[in-house]
Amino acid sequence: MTQKSRQIFDSQFAALSDAERKEILKDYVSWEKEYLKVLRAGPINIIVFERHRNKSESQFDTAYIVLENGRPKIANFGAQKSPLDVFISQYVLKPTPYLENISEKFLRK
Repeated sequence: MTQKSRQIFDSQFAALSDAERKEILKDYVSWEKEYLKVLRAGPINIIVFERHRNKSESQFDTAYIVLENGRPKIANFGAQKSPLDVFISQYVLKPTPYLENISEKFLRK
């Protein structure tokens, strides 16, 4: 994690007991992840994935990965969704009339 992401992680989990941390981790790993796209955006790679779990609605998520000293690090841990994240999850990753309309307008045939 980048320094900022590490600070957010530590602030959220440092005060938790071991039992609470284990419960949160258990919940997180119970979601299956399907990696959909890796977007290269200059110095940032954006990994787009969908999380699935029985009896729960699928959720789209993104991880922003940057290189620091040649090592990949998560740059957006605990960050609120950016407008790009919302756009991708609502319009690009779900079949909607919007996606069809924008595809017709901008994709070459």
